[in-house]
Amino acid sequence: MEIHNPSRHSFRHRTQGSVLIIVMWVSLGLVSVTLYFAHSMYFEFKAAGNVYEGHQAQQAIDGALRYATYLLANLEEPGTLPEVDTYVAEQALIGEATFWYIGRGQESSIAATPVFSLVDEGSKLNLNLATQEMLEYLPNMSADFAAAIVDWRDEDDEVSENGAEGDAYGRLNPPRQIKNAPFDTVDELMLVYGADPLLVYGEDANYNGILDLNENDGDTSPPADNANGSLDF
Repeated sequence: MEIHNPSRHSFRHRTQGSVLIIVMWVSLGLVSVTLYFAHSMYFEFKAAGNVYEGHQAQQAIDGALRYATYLLANLEEPGTLPEVDTYVAEQALIGEATFWYIGRGQESSIAATPVFSLVDEGSKLNLNLATQEMLEYLPNMSADFAAAIVDWRDEDDEVSENGAEGDAYGRLNPPRQIKNAPFDTVDELMLVYGADPLLVYGEDANYNGILDLNENDGDTSPPADNANGSLDF
């Protein structure tokens, strides 16, 4: 005759169920730790890749500068630019990095493809160093705007002849403060008292030195232009 003890079987089942729950929680914890570790290692890998690519980019910049210096130092006729077909201006390789010299096309032609070449920067003015007289020699430049440029970048509150200081900016709608510090960008000219987009940018709104389609379509799209087939600065 067998005697069954229901309480013993019930206890065994409860114990097995408890062990299963503990194992599941331990497994969940291990999976969570594994995922966290994998996620952290992924970001470490991406960060290392970014640092590596950053060093590559800097080496490409340094190499491009050294290459340009070499080209200019070995010109047959000093003071000129080398012919574009005598050097590599686009997709120049330095290790695993690549650089391009962004050039300018003919002013009278509409851009169809990018232009790559060295560009003579010697004819440009430094906004933070140019005198009012030098600024007035720029095409379409007025004496008032040239003086306002000088007043914008100088450190004093004295109004130059034909210029503008704090009071003039306070009367604008909305009013703003004069910077009285050097320019950080060319676009900052649009904050100067008396600035006009056509005066600041001319028809070359994107500074690429070539006539783009939107710079030769009249009033169809910005900037305003005369659609005469040539680039007016």
